This record gives sequence, C-alpha cells and structure tokens, in this order.
Amino acid sequence: MTLYVNGVRQSTTRDTSPVSSTGDLAIGRAKANGRDADWFPGQINDVKVFRTALTAAQIREI
Repeated sequence: MTLYVNGVRQSTTRDTSPVSSTGDLAIGRAKANGRDADWFPGQINDVKVFRTALTAAQIREI
C-alpha cells in the first residue's frame, strides 16, 4: 500500500498479514482483539481509493 498526499508519495508499506474485509472501507481504523481501535489522530478529506496500483504518471494526472 502506498499513501499519496496531493500526488506526492508519503509512505509505502507491505502488508505481511492481510485480512479480508467484512464491512465498509474505514481509513484510520483497525481491529484489535475483535474490537474497533482508533489510531489516526486527525482528519481525512477528499479520499480516492483505487482497486489497482497506479503508475506515477497516473498519480500526477489525478
């Protein structure tokens, strides 16, 4: 997963233990011991989510 902010890559990570979602997409939320756990201390606006990885050129066009 790669995080872009205003078209600029901020961070990249590899999920070593992916889990299938059973509900809606929730950014900044996690599960801990079967319960929701908040960990993002901020606000996210104007989010775009893509099903596939985008090229650098595609990111610049958005």
